[in-house]
Parts: sequence; C-alpha cells; structure tokens
Amino acid sequence: EWFGESRKALWVTLAIWVLVPCIDEGIQLTVPGRAGMVTDVLIDMSGGLAGMLLMTLIHRARSVRNVS
Repeated sequence: EWFGESRKALWVTLAIWVLVPCIDEGIQLTVPGRAGMVTDVLIDMSGGLAGMLLMTLIHRARSVRNVS
C-alpha cells in the first residue's frame, strides 16, 4: 500500500496535513502585527507532503532490504 495499513490512516493523515496549517494561520489572525496567509498554508502543506513522501521512500527502502 502507498501509505499506512488502511485507508482510515491515510484519511486521518490528510486531515491533519490540511488542518494544522489552517489552525496555525488562524491563530496568527489573533496576534497583533501578524497576518494569516493562504500562501503560508500552502507552504506548510508542501512541507507536510515532503515529509510524507520521505517517510514513504524510507518505508519502501526498508521493505526492499528486508525482502532481500
């Protein structure tokens, strides 16, 4: 499988991947002198995507090594 053991794990991961940057930027709206930016949400999400892809590559590399 591409990620995790179940579709539920994938959906939970994707929800966190979207919600955390949105909440972070929402909090910034309440801080004087700060602004919540959609571009910052996208940047944060790209970091999350990079992390998920890296973990997938590591998982696959370990799986291949264990099979050999």
